Amino acid sequence: MRISLKSSVLPFILFGLGVTFAFSSCLKEKEGSAVIASEVTYENTIKGLLSSRGCEGCHASQSPILTDYTKVKDNFAVVLASIKHEAGTSNMPKSGNKMPDAEIQAFIDWEAGSFKEN
Repeated sequence: MRISLKSSVLPFILFGLGVTFAFSSCLKEKEGSAVIASEVTYENTIKGLLSSRGCEGCHASQSPILTDYTKVKDNFAVVLASIKHEAGTSNMPKSGNKMPDAEIQAFIDWEAGSFKEN
């Protein structure tokens, strides 16, 4: 019985690549991304995203004010354009790194769900 090196090593290489890919995907998701609730409301998602990204620090006294539900909802168009880094807006966060797509999608979902508070 003759075993070729190709046929005996290939499954291990493929397995190793699969494990590496699986772990790197998990780490990427956890790196800069907050947990997104299944139903997006201000209290269970948006407030936490703004807090975890440090928005409240600057936007407690700088326009747009983002300290509570009503203020965030009233300034939603500006907030969404800024976090999406749309042309003609001040990109947020100021670090220049765009929020992860899942976090931006949470804001879009909040709007689509009629800006639920709780």
